[in-house]
Amino acid sequence: MKNKLSIFFTFFIFVCTISCQSDPKEYPPEKAILLFEKYIVGTFNNNKQIQEDLSTGVQKHPTSILINTKIDEWILNAPQREGFWLLEEGYFDNPGMKQEVKPYLFFYEGLGDTAVMMHVYTFPTTIPSETVRHNNPNIKVEYNLLNPSKNFKPMLLEYRNEGFHVDNVFNLPGGMTFTFKKSIKKDGIELLELWYKDKNRMSTYDTPLVLNKQ
Repeated sequence: MKNKLSIFFTFFIFVCTISCQSDPKEYPPEKAILLFEKYIVGTFNNNKQIQEDLSTGVQKHPTSILINTKIDEWILNAPQREGFWLLEEGYFDNPGMKQEVKPYLFFYEGLGDTAVMMHVYTFPTTIPSETVRHNNPNIKVEYNLLNPSKNFKPMLLEYRNEGFHVDNVFNLPGGMTFTFKKSIKKDGIELLELWYKDKNRMSTYDTPLVLNKQ
């Protein structure tokens, strides 16, 4: 009888161990899409990172600001999906170079308990990119006029280590390769957009921007 109990106990521990290893998911303290919205909406900058760069004598990263704004009211007659539309305005200043301004349109979709799906869109050409700013109250666009990105397919941001993370590499036409890494946590965002053409790096930096929430 003791041998049977010992065998049963050993088998039970084995099954539990395998089960735990096969389900490594971490669960956020509240619904994933709601927590994600709290983390990503707001204004972010990498002033602290720039000060650290300058303390070494070399500015390795562009001075950067992200303004992330929820813009559900901009998109008319969109299909019902759990999630929200976001305008990400990026302002990037490399020393001695013209400021880069990058407005991006995303739909972040709630996907289960532990993840969010990022859908990339572009505005129709009738809306000039220089007018796409969070403080422009006049932008309204029909959903069916938006253009889903052809190059950047929907990306999954999974919850782990108290944040949401994505890490993708895209092979694009013309010998271009784009590495996209993004981590969104309570206090800020780490972002890497790394461009290569024919194995030659085009990006001015190759380690993530560390943007603290203001």
